[in-house]
Amino acid sequence: MSEVKYSGTGAGGGHICIIPFPACGHILPLMDLTHQLLLRGLTVTIMVTPKNLSYLNPLLALHSPNVKPLVFPFPSHPSLPHGVEQMQDLPISFLPHIVNALGKLYHPLVQWFRAQQSPSVAILSDIVLSSWTVNLASHLNIPNICFVPFNVAAVYFWISTPSFLLPFYREAFTMSMQSQGLVFNSFKELEGTKLGLIKEKFAKHYRVWGVGPLPPVKVGDEGLNERGGATSIPPDQVISWLDSCKVDKSVVYIGFGTQITLTKHQMKAVASALEESGVSFIWAVKEPMKRAEDGDDDQSLIPHGFEDRVKGQGLVIKGWVPQLTILKHRAVGSYFTHCGWNSALEAIVAGVLLLAWPMQADHFQITRLLADEVGAAIRVCKGLFKFVIKETKKQQSKQAYNSEKEMSEVKYSGTGAGGGHICIIPFPACGHILPLMDLTHQLLLRGLTVTIMVTPKNLSYLNPLLALHSPNVKPLVFPFPSHPSLPHGVEQMQDLPISFLPHIVNALGKLYHPLVQWFRAQQSPSVAILSDIVLSSWTVNLASHLNIPNICFVPFNVAAVYFWISTPSFLLPFYREAFTMSMQSQGLVFNSFKELEGTKLGLIKEKFAKHYRVWGVGPLPPVKVGDEGLNERGGATSIPPDQVISWLDSCKVDKSVVYIGFGTQITLTKHQMKAVASALEESGVSFIWAVKEPMKRAEDGDDDQSLIPHGFEDRVKGQGLVIKGWVPQLTILKHRAVGSYFTHCGWNSALEAIVAGVLLLAWPMQADHFQITRLLADEVGAAIRVCKGLRSVPDATILARIFVESTNVGQPQRVRAMELQKTALNAIKEGGSSYQALDKVAEELTSFGCNRTEMMKTIRSSL
Repeated sequence: MSEVKYSGTGAGGGHICIIPFPACGHILPLMDLTHQLLLRGLTVTIMVTPKNLSYLNPLLALHSPNVKPLVFPFPSHPSLPHGVEQMQDLPISFLPHIVNALGKLYHPLVQWFRAQQSPSVAILSDIVLSSWTVNLASHLNIPNICFVPFNVAAVYFWISTPSFLLPFYREAFTMSMQSQGLVFNSFKELEGTKLGLIKEKFAKHYRVWGVGPLPPVKVGDEGLNERGGATSIPPDQVISWLDSCKVDKSVVYIGFGTQITLTKHQMKAVASALEESGVSFIWAVKEPMKRAEDGDDDQSLIPHGFEDRVKGQGLVIKGWVPQLTILKHRAVGSYFTHCGWNSALEAIVAGVLLLAWPMQADHFQITRLLADEVGAAIRVCKGLFKFVIKETKKQQSKQAYNSEKEMSEVKYSGTGAGGGHICIIPFPACGHILPLMDLTHQLLLRGLTVTIMVTPKNLSYLNPLLALHSPNVKPLVFPFPSHPSLPHGVEQMQDLPISFLPHIVNALGKLYHPLVQWFRAQQSPSVAILSDIVLSSWTVNLASHLNIPNICFVPFNVAAVYFWISTPSFLLPFYREAFTMSMQSQGLVFNSFKELEGTKLGLIKEKFAKHYRVWGVGPLPPVKVGDEGLNERGGATSIPPDQVISWLDSCKVDKSVVYIGFGTQITLTKHQMKAVASALEESGVSFIWAVKEPMKRAEDGDDDQSLIPHGFEDRVKGQGLVIKGWVPQLTILKHRAVGSYFTHCGWNSALEAIVAGVLLLAWPMQADHFQITRLLADEVGAAIRVCKGLRSVPDATILARIFVESTNVGQPQRVRAMELQKTALNAIKEGGSSYQALDKVAEELTSFGCNRTEMMKTIRSSL
């Protein structure tokens, strides 16, 4: 505190403390907002560190003494270079370290507040600082308002799918929803719908404002030229060059913000395009910066000789540019940009056409908004590493594996040599492998022959297919490869927490070379690979290596996948790679249907899938062998199915039973178990509760899991059934006595409920659960939101009321669920949209085998 510099502030009302984040795209618009607040009579203290003090100069010049700086030394952090205080000096991956470093000012700020006679009555802070500013405000017992420098649509999507955000961003956005208000630099006419949705569904305070585009703070005639820093070229020189351009709107301005440094391949591509086009241009080039997150040394300045070759055609400016001045000039007509939100808003205000190359963060959502919805931008490219040369086959084969030893253990029964023979590679989790086996059943019914790659403990999933379709389906059994992060002997996701999914995928990836060897050994190998989308990090390359197509099966709902691939930079790296690679496959098969998600299927086909093969084939009818085929789907039940059916038959009133189950991956904590148990007792409704055995969560060391609360089963005798372990879920849901399903809203569970016409009581917890809930509860109206979040604990009294209300046959959501059931069943019957899509998938796969002789020559030459 001895080093803190503070000049004091007036004692009048409306004094607030502003805490900015030190990145140009954050601090500049927050200073613009501060300017507007000062114009409206507030007094302001702005917390800054020494190297960011210059950002306050325009405000100090215009509004002193009503604005004062509060200068703290920048706290040290082990992951930050000494002396760095601003994001433009670092790659984007360092953002959490900057936030954590600034978080060390929590206690100095508390001390400062204590020392003031008239401290601030509220904190206005950047949303990325919410992980500590919301708690700071709570500690001081004053409100915290969050400034949001991102576009509204992006924030809405991120908070709708929190489990796929990197942990830092997940915490920041989650905490921001506990603030007392959100201020967006956007406007109602552009994003009013999304502003309303955030207000309605997430912001507990209901204070959500769109105040943009914020006019920039300007001091004097030249005030905009040095906005954010001194320019590297005299502004008069830039203006003079632009004035010399005779034709209005003829100049292309090129700039990618303070965080993006292009690779030499990207620089070369842009430079070549400019030369070839002959258009007049201004190109703002950021100095290259070592990317700590990926060790990339592939960055470069302008290609050699380029500046000489384009003399008279354009200006190349290395470093800071007077961007606002450039965009507002009459000669500038388009802006080739990364589509950062501030850049996009500046172009909108200037009336300049955006040529969009979205690269990370909210860029993808901004491009979708402005190019697809508004029509004021043109898509040029997407992705941070476009133009980068693909890995060589030598790099792809870094995963060393003892192929000869493993191949000697492979069990394979052979397959027919007929056309349309494909290889299926499933992911070993119930919610993935079961629907893929259902799809396989449909393909076999349409005449294809199939080889399915499995490991020994997953072989039983194939039993229904082997019973129905032998000899047209054959297993290819490989030993499960060892992995240092997996317990010995584990081969299935239901034995592990969700955080182990990447380890399972990486372990299976070791089968790349054994599979290549297997293909080499076959006289008539498969002509295509159909694999689970989460395996795409290696199956797409495998298919490319073999020179055959890879079709991806997608066990998630379409809306979730669309959102994830629209915001890839906020996905965990493993999922980002899988979904990005899947877009390079030759087709996507979704277990969904056109009538439910046709719009999103179309958007994925149009904007992401280069092959345009995107099919909705669901809800896939389950494979069934005999009358009892559904009872042991996925495993042997822990209670005789006849006992369950007999109990349900004894329930006299149709739709009166609540079924409760949270899938194979969710294990409730003891507090959650207690809340559900208490709600059931309080409600008195009939129920069946499928209880998953507790499992140690490796990712968080949680030992807070428990079985059914003590004495509960005795107290509810006659009211319900508690089943520990696997249950005949499809049989339960289809029974006339079952009317509602309290669920995590996994996609398979949701589809099973839709087909059964059962009302969903939704408690989304992770992955695509949030998008599914939004689809079914908010858009379709066939579900009721109960709770959300993996750690949330529902209020037992409220939950009891919902249980009781869910048995009301006249409830609107129940009526809608029955309507949705009819729509789903129509989709899968002969002539329905999904039935026809299945025919097209089968035709496409069959066509890959039409020229088998030529295909085999190509495959063998590639090996």
